[in-house]
Amino acid sequence: MKIVDAFFARQRKLLRKIVIISITLFFVLSLQGCYFFPQEEEVLAPPLKVPEEIVYRTVKVQKGTIEKRINSTAYFVSDLQTDVSFKHRGGRIESIHVKTGDVVKEGDLLIQLENDSLETQLLQQETSLTKLKLNYNQTLSSMERSIELAQLQLDESKKKLKELKDTIANISGGLSVKDISPGLLEQAEALEEQVKRQEITLEGEIEKYNNTKILMELDIKNAEMQKQSIETELEKTRIVAPVPGQVVWITQVKEGDYVNAHTTLVRIADLHRLKLRYTGDNLSDFKIGAEVEVKIDNKDYVGVVVMNPSTAPFDADESIRRSVLIDVKDLPQGIPLGYSARISLLLEKKEDVIVISRNLLHGFMGQYTVQVLEDGIKTDRSVQIGVETPTEVEIVNGLEEGEELIEW
Repeated sequence: MKIVDAFFARQRKLLRKIVIISITLFFVLSLQGCYFFPQEEEVLAPPLKVPEEIVYRTVKVQKGTIEKRINSTAYFVSDLQTDVSFKHRGGRIESIHVKTGDVVKEGDLLIQLENDSLETQLLQQETSLTKLKLNYNQTLSSMERSIELAQLQLDESKKKLKELKDTIANISGGLSVKDISPGLLEQAEALEEQVKRQEITLEGEIEKYNNTKILMELDIKNAEMQKQSIETELEKTRIVAPVPGQVVWITQVKEGDYVNAHTTLVRIADLHRLKLRYTGDNLSDFKIGAEVEVKIDNKDYVGVVVMNPSTAPFDADESIRRSVLIDVKDLPQGIPLGYSARISLLLEKKEDVIVISRNLLHGFMGQYTVQVLEDGIKTDRSVQIGVETPTEVEIVNGLEEGEELIEW
C-alpha cells in the first residue's frame, strides 16, 4: 500500500509542474505576440467609378405644313332605287325570276302570281275575238260583192236606157216614135222603172253593209275590251321591272307563299346614278358642296358632297339618312355597285408652323409636355397644341425652331 501511495504522489507533482510551465509560456507568448505574427497591411479604399455619359436620340424642332383630314373608304351605291310591289292585288307566288345582283331591263318579268283561271279566260276570249274578226271579214266581203253586182246591174240598165233614149231622139223627118216603133216608149218606161228599182236596191245594200259593218265592229271592240280587261287582270299578277338597273334586294318569301298588295318584294337600283356612300364618323364635317379627293384603282378623281344627314329626304331609308353621298366627276364606265374607293376630306391646313411627331407629345389630364435636351440635360417642358392628326401635332406655344426633342 505504501508503495502505491508513493507512486501516485510522484505523478501528482509531475502534473503540477507541467501546468505551471504551460501557464508561464502562455503569458510569455501573449506579451510578445507581435513578434511572432506579421504586421497586417493597411486596407485601401476602392477606386471611384466614373458614371457613363447618357446619350439621347434627338430630333430638331422644325416648321412645316400640317393638314387635318378625314381619310376613309367609301362604297358606290345608287341614289335612285325603285321599290316594286303588287299594286292591285295579292296572291300566291307561282315563280320568282330574279335574284339579288341580277341586272334587268325595263319590262323584264320579276315575280309571277298564280293565275290559271285568268289565262284560260284570256285564251277563250282570244278565240272568240278571232272568230268575230273572221266572220266580220267574210260577211263584209260577201256584202261588198252584192253591192258590186247591184252596181253592175244598175250601170247596165242605165246604159240600155241611154241607148234607147238616143235612138228615140234620133228619129227625124217629121216621123213620130209611135209611127216607127210603138214599143220603144214602153221599153224606155220599163227601163226607167228598172233603173229606179236597182238604185233603191243598191242603196239598200250599201246601207245594210254600213249597218252590218258598224254592228260587227262594235262586237269586235267589245270583245277586245273584254280581252284587254282580262290582260289587265293578268298584268296585276305580274311584277315587271319599271326601270332598268340592278336588283339590290329581294324578298325572302318563296314559291307558294302568299303575299299582300303594296308589300315591297324587289328593289332595283339605277346603275346610271352611282354615288359614293360614306358611313363613318364625323358625318357633320362633310358640308354640302365640299370637294373630296377620291382614289379609284390608284387613279385620282374629284368628288363633291351632294347629301349629308341634314339634307337627306325625310322618307329615305335609315341607312341613307345616316350617310354622306359624294358625286364623283368623270366617273369611268363599268363601276359596279359596292365597289370601294378611298376618300380624303381636307378639314384644316396650316403652313409654316411648328410640327412634331405625335409620339413625342405626352399628355395627362389635358396638360401636354415634351422632353427637351437643354445643355445635355433632359427637361420636361409644357406646350400648347393646335391642329392634331393621327401622326402629327402643331405646337403653338412652348417650343422654338431648332430646339432638340428627345425621342428616347
